[in-house]
Amino acid sequence: MKEFLWVSAIVGLVVSGYLIALQRDISTVNIFCSEMKAGLDVRKIAAIANKYDVGFGNIRDPKSVDNRVLGNKVSGNENVWYFVVASPMTVGEHSCGVYHNNNVVLSAKISG
Repeated sequence: MKEFLWVSAIVGLVVSGYLIALQRDISTVNIFCSEMKAGLDVRKIAAIANKYDVGFGNIRDPKSVDNRVLGNKVSGNENVWYFVVASPMTVGEHSCGVYHNNNVVLSAKISG
C-alpha cells in the first residue's frame, strides 16, 4: 500500500507539472497575440517575440522585415504576409496567426 501511495504521488506531481507548463505555454502565446494589434509596426514583432520567448527563426529575427522574410506571402495578395506562433506543448493546436503588410500588423487571431 505504501508503494502505491508513492507511485500515485509521483504520477500526480508529474501530471500537475505538465498541466502547469502547458497552461504557461498557452498563456504566453495568448499574451504575445494580444500585443499584435492592427497598426503595430512590424519592426517591433521580433522584440515582442523575444520578450515572451515565443516563435522561431524569422519571427525572432529583427532583420526579417528588411529582408521580407517575416512569414509567407499570402497568395493572391500582392502585399500581405502571414506567420504563426504556436504553443510547442500543444503541438501547434494552440497558435496565434498574424497578417501584416511588411509595415504594420493587419490582424491577429488565436486559434485552438
